[in-house]
Amino acid sequence: MSVDSLTPFDSQASSALFVDEEEIEFENRETENLHVTHFIDSVGGLSREKFSTHPKLLTFTSTALKYVSQNAANSSHKDRYTAIGLKHNLCFKMVKCNSALVKTTLFSYGFQQCSARNSKFNLLWTSSQLKAHTLRSLAHWQRVNHFPRSFEMTRKDRLYGNIARARQQFGDAFNFIPEFYVTPKELVKFAHVCDQRTDYKRAFIMKPVASSRGNGIFIASTPTDIPLKSEMIISKYISNPYLINGHKFDLRIYVLVTSFHPLTAYIYNEGLSRFASQLYSNSPVTFSQPLAHLTNYSLNKLSDKFIRNERAEDEDSGHKWTLGALLRKLRSMGVDIRLLMVRIEDIILKTLLSVQGRIAAASRNLLMHSRCCFELFGFDVLIDSDLTFSSTHI
Repeated sequence: MSVDSLTPFDSQASSALFVDEEEIEFENRETENLHVTHFIDSVGGLSREKFSTHPKLLTFTSTALKYVSQNAANSSHKDRYTAIGLKHNLCFKMVKCNSALVKTTLFSYGFQQCSARNSKFNLLWTSSQLKAHTLRSLAHWQRVNHFPRSFEMTRKDRLYGNIARARQQFGDAFNFIPEFYVTPKELVKFAHVCDQRTDYKRAFIMKPVASSRGNGIFIASTPTDIPLKSEMIISKYISNPYLINGHKFDLRIYVLVTSFHPLTAYIYNEGLSRFASQLYSNSPVTFSQPLAHLTNYSLNKLSDKFIRNERAEDEDSGHKWTLGALLRKLRSMGVDIRLLMVRIEDIILKTLLSVQGRIAAASRNLLMHSRCCFELFGFDVLIDSDLTFSSTHI
């Protein structure tokens, strides 16, 4: 997990700031002096100090991952990294998840994994929202990887509803999501729209409000296809996506949020591009072929047509590219990629602003210390043939 090159912006800026930042912070439990910041040079073993109200900072780099294996057990290079966590007795615990990548990254810096019942952790990594009493009990030196009420962004109905409210208040500046309906409560309203408008009679896409990895998504053309009891979000299907080599794709952008009051976020300078494994066609007969229309890796990797990238050096091979490789390809096709990324950053910032009030209020109510939470979000952005953004999910 490389987080050594992040681009920050905050809610008080009128546009994204292009500033490099190389620190991810974890505080030593034993640190009492919060007026001095220690910047730990994990490779050279050196440290430098500057007066600040921030706690100790630890820089993570992907280089450390090379020294985790048993073959490097006696490596002096490995000791330069693991000594940091061992020296400060840093530990983490995982609840309702078992991410090998997260564990390996932390092990490479000398973190120890503790029991899920241990309350003296430095970092808690979980796949679910934490209960109120757990958040209120966090000490100032502890970190958890979720904000309270972050489902305001990750649930599709909440995300679209928050952006729609911002659009009502601020106008077309927030006009970057399609018109949508939430069933079953808006099923009658949607059926009436289908009767009145031809643009919905061709096709619309349905997604469960709380699912991920492409589960439960399908394309339909009549309200009779809509499940009556399931909570779904419906929007007009974009039939003219931008294609590369005949395949539909989307962009995965990683955003780290360290605070919602004030809003502080970092956009990672690399990401992914995920391709549908079948050639795209907007013919209605293909609507039952999800691998031509959905780009989710979890679905496409099961296809016999899916091409895996076997070498990390080949960034534009197979059905999953790096973001950098995609941007280079788009530039070769005449796309202004700088303008494209500025517009994507603009959408990310406005999305965060649309939920800031609710998450900040929950954080102020539940957290004794404002710096205890952080969260890593994946923004999935789909662009159409006119290079406008037709869909955003998180």
